[in-house]
Amino acid sequence: MTVRNISLTGIGFETLSPHGLGKGDEIRVRFTLDDAKQSEIERDVIVRVVKDKYIGGEFSDPNLYDKTLGFYLMP
Repeated sequence: MTVRNISLTGIGFETLSPHGLGKGDEIRVRFTLDDAKQSEIERDVIVRVVKDKYIGGEFSDPNLYDKTLGFYLMP
């Protein structure tokens, strides 16, 4: 997958090939940030948007603060 956007509460990504995901599906995503440490993030996601190969999802536990992701997103 290619991550297109990310926030503390969700993620938008494109799959490399067709998929069978639908709105409301629960999935686990794992991706690597482009920070100096190449930090790996793994989160459970609820699919909210499906548009061809694009998936928009909400982290299933938005109260779970990920300090690595938080630091990455700081301006």
